[in-house]
Parts: sequence; C-alpha cells; structure tokens
Amino acid sequence: FTVVEDDHFKLMIKRLNREATIPSAVTICKDIHQAFNDEQTFILEELQNVPGQISFTLDAWTSKN
Repeated sequence: FTVVEDDHFKLMIKRLNREATIPSAVTICKDIHQAFNDEQTFILEELQNVPGQISFTLDAWTSKN
C-alpha cells in the first residue's frame, strides 16, 4: 500500500483530479482490515442461519497454459 506515499504516484493522481484526496498507506491498511472483519462477521452470521449442512470443497491444480 506504500505506493500511495510515492511522489510520482501523488503527482499522477493530482494530474487526473486536482481535488483528489490521497489516503495514507496506514489508512488504506486499516480500512482494508476493517472491511475484511465486517465481511467475515457478515458471512459467519449468514452461514449460521443456513438450514441444513454446508459442504466446502477445493480443487487446486496447476495448468501449464
């Protein structure tokens, strides 16, 4: 997230929108963690209200394409 602290990045954003407010890397990190925690809580609550059982599966493989 530190790219937002770079002077070149700030200049690019200001050229695109002079009124733009660029949040700090710390702010972005905190906001992402908060959003994750909020969504995790929401998903857990939703799953607890599902009638019956739920099965999660994972198919992990690598393609040479």
